[in-house]
Amino acid sequence: MGITINTLGALHDANERLFGCCREPSCYHSAQIDLGPLIARYGRDHGCMHRHLAHKLRCTACGGTNCGIQLLPARTPHM
Repeated sequence: MGITINTLGALHDANERLFGCCREPSCYHSAQIDLGPLIARYGRDHGCMHRHLAHKLRCTACGGTNCGIQLLPARTPHM
């Protein structure tokens, strides 16, 4: 049985990393998204899939709104 990560709260609790990716051909900037402010604004139960978030993002480099998201696994501690 696996864990379902489909909300901002579940994403945060699983320590997953979310990145915003600009799709403007002149930019392609990418940056990790701080989940705290997203949760404060939209709530823990807000969806974390592309269809829920991409249209709410704006590139911090060029100001464009043609953004995507990328989910990366939780960081693993170094041994």
